[in-house]
Amino acid sequence: MDDYTRTMIVLDRGVSRFQFRADALIWSHRHILIHRAVNDPFWALPGGRVEFHEDRSAS
Repeated sequence: MDDYTRTMIVLDRGVSRFQFRADALIWSHRHILIHRAVNDPFWALPGGRVEFHEDRSAS
């Protein structure tokens, strides 16, 4: 890992929090890819949170 501190893009306003994410819509043969963590009650598109100075080539 680089020397910088990881900083996610987050905006807090009172009791509300917005977390910036990048997602992908993957469509193949009339199906859409979604996922759900074991303990989550909801489904989501694959993706993740965005951080400042993130290396585009990182895997």
